[in-house]
Amino acid sequence: MRRIITKEDSKLLQKAAARPEALAVGGAPSKTPETSTPPDNYVSKLSGVIPAEIIAGWTAIVGVLATQTGVSQDVYWAIFVVLLVLTPLYALRASKEKGLPPAWRQVVLATVAFIVWVFALGGPFAFLKGYQSYYGSIVITAYTLAAPLAI
Repeated sequence: MRRIITKEDSKLLQKAAARPEALAVGGAPSKTPETSTPPDNYVSKLSGVIPAEIIAGWTAIVGVLATQTGVSQDVYWAIFVVLLVLTPLYALRASKEKGLPPAWRQVVLATVAFIVWVFALGGPFAFLKGYQSYYGSIVITAYTLAAPLAI
């Protein structure tokens, strides 16, 4: 996961590169500033709102649990809650970009994406009465198409 660069971020980065503080002692630039950082496209935004590392961790843990017998649904719910709490922390850290404010919208979208992915994969939601796997397919498709449009 990485920071999604929006149009506003692009403008802020351009302003930061033009500031005199970017100059080192003697007036020489301390770093060659980028002339422009273009905003991310749809596909780049999509990869920025999906917390792939957290989802991979969930998948690995559930894979191990599937080999065990007698695992309570409470274990699945507990792991889900722990990773749900870690997701916004991870997303916030991953979205930090020097000179830019926190990417709160991206953090929220990544956290919701984790919930959507776990729902689509079944996870603890599969224990709920009335859960059907095709619900997950519908939700993940809709979210994947819509989430990048929110940034």
